[in-house]
Amino acid sequence: MNTQQAQHLLAVIYDSVTNSVFESQVFVPLVRMLDRGEITHVTLVTFEADVTIKHRLGALHHPAITIIVLKRYPLVGTWSLRLASWQLIISLDLASIDAIRARGSLAGLIAKHVISLWKQWYRSQTIPLTIQARGLCAEEYRFTSEQKVLSRAQKIVIAWRIKLYDIIERKSYRAATGVTIEVVSNTLGKHLQKQYITPATMITLAQHDLVEIVPPDLIARQRADIRALLTIPTDAYVFCYSGSCKPWQCAEETVLFFASEARKNAKAFFLILSQDIIAFQQLLNKYQIQPERIRLLTVKPAQLLTYLCAADAGMLLRKADVVNWVSRPTKLLEYQAVRLKIIHNNTVGQLANKKI
Repeated sequence: MNTQQAQHLLAVIYDSVTNSVFESQVFVPLVRMLDRGEITHVTLVTFEADVTIKHRLGALHHPAITIIVLKRYPLVGTWSLRLASWQLIISLDLASIDAIRARGSLAGLIAKHVISLWKQWYRSQTIPLTIQARGLCAEEYRFTSEQKVLSRAQKIVIAWRIKLYDIIERKSYRAATGVTIEVVSNTLGKHLQKQYITPATMITLAQHDLVEIVPPDLIARQRADIRALLTIPTDAYVFCYSGSCKPWQCAEETVLFFASEARKNAKAFFLILSQDIIAFQQLLNKYQIQPERIRLLTVKPAQLLTYLCAADAGMLLRKADVVNWVSRPTKLLEYQAVRLKIIHNNTVGQLANKKI
């Protein structure tokens, strides 16, 4: 992004600052853009069900970032997003905005409505808009719903919502002047071209939110420090999993994989970094994995890469589904940042057919 083009950036999110990746994938990349001089100020607008959330954002203070929290009302149709666009317009002076970045298709459609209204009212030039396509909203909702036992009434509601998300994505990703679609993977870009007829000329590959690679000497030091802290032998081969214990994360398959490796390799250790301690402990008990070969703990986001340095291989198993195929899992970026070998099952397009 050219400095002359975007002195003041408006960032719009709809998936909440409580999202686990907000700090690493939204806030930190904005700070990096400021540090590199690509922009001089950011107005971050977030739509929240609980507007008091702003009082809990003190730790994320930055002198060049202004955070505006607007009420997020229930999504009952595309008109709900038009209401959100009106909320945004009356909350700030768009005349001071040089460019807009919207995270995901819902925020993208809000931003499109805002720009359309602004042009109608003031007949001004189009504000450049970048919509960050993080995944497939309709498919993700369908995929997570399939993991649950549902009543007939719930299935009807879910089918309606999947259709709604599909409509939103079509409107958000279709051809438009002054709009760039920033995808997290080439496979996602190809899918948008096929599914939503998004012109290839509108698509660019996301680079600003990549996790910075840790220098080899620092990895070596932190590897030794964390292994000493966790009493992991220096000659152990450490498999690591970072994330939740949800079925669609293949948590049980991951534990089962290690159980098999542990039987073959007496020096195999398993480092699990997760908030779901109890759920993982139940899985470890189920497969009778020796406690002394497990290190199960929760770490703060800022410490995650430090702890990952203790590992040799990162686990990334996924179910075969288009949702996973087009994705760029955050844990993949984190594993790569500390140069871990990736153990995968060819379900993520970026890793498919790559040697594990």
